[in-house]
Amino acid sequence: MLKGIDRNQNLTMMVCKTADECALNDGEVCAFYPGPPVNLTLPVDMQCERTLAGRYLRVRQQITAGSWLSLIECVIYSH
Repeated sequence: MLKGIDRNQNLTMMVCKTADECALNDGEVCAFYPGPPVNLTLPVDMQCERTLAGRYLRVRQQITAGSWLSLIECVIYSH
């Protein structure tokens, strides 16, 4: 059985101009979250370190044995 601590670690957020760019991991990395969350009942807030232009956003977890990416709600703001 996996513990909750194994979830949501080593997350990378990437902004891409095209879907193909995201699929090939060619977008611009704008945030990294090493995790794990201090409290699994509280949301994790990831924000780009700088303003980037793009149409697609990819959140990716560097996979290790027994790790899980758990997104319940994702809110994206842009200007």
